[in-house]
Amino acid sequence: MEEKKRKGYKTKEGQKEADKRYLEKHPEAKEKKKISAMKSNAKRFIKEFAKIEDLEELENLIKNKKMEVLKMKELKKIYKEWRELTEGLMEDYPKTSIDCGESGVREDFSNYAELQEIISFEEMLELEKEYNKNN
Repeated sequence: MEEKKRKGYKTKEGQKEADKRYLEKHPEAKEKKKISAMKSNAKRFIKEFAKIEDLEELENLIKNKKMEVLKMKELKKIYKEWRELTEGLMEDYPKTSIDCGESGVREDFSNYAELQEIISFEEMLELEKEYNKNN
């Protein structure tokens, strides 16, 4: 006997509607699908349409993104050290703060991390959220 494959829906429209309902109920799947489509478009562009100038621009973007990711990974480690040290100081120095909304706190962390510029509120808030999630 020949095995029949299960058909989810008789028509393509029915399947599309079911897919749409699923994605509405599962935002993480929707985001994953969106990222997958963008990745596919990028690959297709590179393989079929990119000129040398486009490839050079993409190489620079990729290089910069890699540096950004590595920098953030290192900053997370440094933030953890700074945070634990600062929380320890808070017992003896009650006016010490870890609130990234305060410019002095961002300046203190930037000096500790030996950054060339003072870290932005948004960047430090991201570090704080990551720290709170993991600790």
